[in-house]
Amino acid sequence: FHKTEQVYKIIDLNSAKSIILLSNSEAKQDISVMKLMLMMDKIVEDKTIPIVFEIENKQQHRLLKPLLKKNYYPVLKENLFTQALVQITLQTGLTDVFNEIFSFEGNELYIYPIPNELLNTKYSEVYMSLNNASLVGIYDKNGTTTLCPKQDPILTEEDKIIVLMKDDDELVVKPSSTVVKSNQIIRRQDLFYIEHILILGWNQ
Repeated sequence: FHKTEQVYKIIDLNSAKSIILLSNSEAKQDISVMKLMLMMDKIVEDKTIPIVFEIENKQQHRLLKPLLKKNYYPVLKENLFTQALVQITLQTGLTDVFNEIFSFEGNELYIYPIPNELLNTKYSEVYMSLNNASLVGIYDKNGTTTLCPKQDPILTEEDKIIVLMKDDDELVVKPSSTVVKSNQIIRRQDLFYIEHILILGWNQ
């Protein structure tokens, strides 16, 4: 444990923008994650750095919940895997989308300030104004991330946008004359229905 702490200190976690800690297959994995949480609280001085912990299951999450800080984000591994599996089953080609987003090549997620020409503009109009990127969410002045907001908020200079775009590209805004306005967008009513999926061979 002491050697592991020294390794993390050498890495200089305090200069990181975010930290992701993956789980392992140890028999005493609960204790390992607990030690990591305590270690991060001791080493990372900046308590605003997001720290993501991979948690195996809901039982482990309940055990570790008292140790969670405001900047700790637990991700339940079994939930994530199950939901991704079902979505891939329902939507052909989603595997390629996941590979594109989470690989180290091609398109990636970035957080950008609002371009000056789009300040005080509705989210839907900003979405239609980006020429080489897809708008996926907002990072607001309170540090809250909202993906695909249901409302149509007006974005100010205090907000930032989350976009999916090619690596090292500059954000390009379309000329205003070519942008579709929010009142010109035809919105369809989504119909929700239940689908039953049988997964054979599933094993805990």
